[in-house]
Amino acid sequence: MRLVRPLVATLAVYCTRGLGGRLSCSPLRASVGTMGNDAVELCVAGQRCRVVTTAEPEELAELAAMVEEKLATILTPGRPVTTQAMLLAAVALAHDAREERARAQAVATQAKSHLHAMLRRVDATLAESEVEAAAAARRPGRKRKRSQKDPPP
Repeated sequence: MRLVRPLVATLAVYCTRGLGGRLSCSPLRASVGTMGNDAVELCVAGQRCRVVTTAEPEELAELAAMVEEKLATILTPGRPVTTQAMLLAAVALAHDAREERARAQAVATQAKSHLHAMLRRVDATLAESEVEAAAAARRPGRKRKRSQKDPPP
């Protein structure tokens, strides 16, 4: 399982609506990198945007591809990408993320429950073993019977 680190990004763009309802994005500032951050150019839905971020360009490209993939499931082929379509894709991705978070939480809770049950069984077995050992120590003249759990000598 891949651990996902938080993505720290500052959008250094502004978007305007052009002809045909298409969004057009332009940089807000020309300076690249603040506090070691790098500017990365992304292309989503045919629109190029420059993003100032601490993330790796490859990671951002993967995320942009996920957005493109989600848009492809929402839009019919040949239709322009509208603000509403982008918003719907964002909501759908947020929904997917929430479902995955809930699934991961359920798996973690189940694993914790199984671990606690296993530890209770180990503790019970150890306690039983200690009682048997104490009882055998009080009977000095008798040999202790081998139980099924004890290995042969």
